[in-house]
Amino acid sequence: MNEMTVLLPFFVQKKAGATELSIKAETVGSALRKVEEAVGITFALEQHLFFLNNRVLDRDSIESVAIEPGDKLRIMQPMAGG
Repeated sequence: MNEMTVLLPFFVQKKAGATELSIKAETVGSALRKVEEAVGITFALEQHLFFLNNRVLDRDSIESVAIEPGDKLRIMQPMAGG
């Protein structure tokens, strides 16, 4: 397993008591499930954007993208309004 940093969206930071978590996993999908367990929130893939090392991840590939040591995953909730 490789260790990565997961940068949490603002609405999760207060609940987690941190702005980021260090997670050990093999894939982005398994890392995401560990974050969900740690903070008690389920991330709806269709309602969030996921960036791995500043590259947008395709939602269909999240389960299979391998993690390299030192990777950073940013979870963002898109903003909308008028």
